Amino acid sequence: MSLLKNIGEGFLLGLLSPIILVGLGIAWLYEEIFPDKERTGLAIFGMQESGKTTIFNHLRNENYGAGTTIRPLNEFEYKLENGKTRLIKKGVDIGGGEEFIRKNYEPMLLDENYDVYFFVFNSYKYLNELKEQLDVDARIQFIQKKNINNKKIYLIGSYFDKFTIDESNVRTLIRAKVKDKTYSSLFSENLVLMDLTSKSILTKFFNQKAFV
Repeated sequence: MSLLKNIGEGFLLGLLSPIILVGLGIAWLYEEIFPDKERTGLAIFGMQESGKTTIFNHLRNENYGAGTTIRPLNEFEYKLENGKTRLIKKGVDIGGGEEFIRKNYEPMLLDENYDVYFFVFNSYKYLNELKEQLDVDARIQFIQKKNINNKKIYLIGSYFDKFTIDESNVRTLIRAKVKDKTYSSLFSENLVLMDLTSKSILTKFFNQKAFV
């Protein structure tokens, strides 16, 4: 654990593998034109092959492959079951390469245009591979440190369907890993375990938790 404590912020930054929606635009204009639509600045971070693109595709109703470059994104709508619409702010989709992360990532963490952050990780690998656990913990520690405005952060544990034990036991095991960490509260309050291949589960998450 001493090695993990000595990891510099620059190295932590290089570890991160995000898909990010960067908030831009003029909020008051949209509120005036679309009074029934709320605008949300959303950033999606996470481990490689954890399901970030799956979440992104669900929101945009598309089937885009995992990104390896920077792709500009227009503002888009996500319709909720209650009849309201969320406008996800204009931004960019950034691949997981370090050459993109070092240049763009930290300013986005400090950008006040964001309202909510998702950190996606493979919950099955987290509990079964020590290296994966240390990498996830280091990234979450960095994100928490840079979240100086105390914006909402959801930890999305993907691949929950691979477990043969029930959800309460999985949560207990995960919390035990971080019980002495400064960011342990995130695993208690905002940990969501999901099978991201289930559209119904994703729909329920966005309608009943993420965007309420």
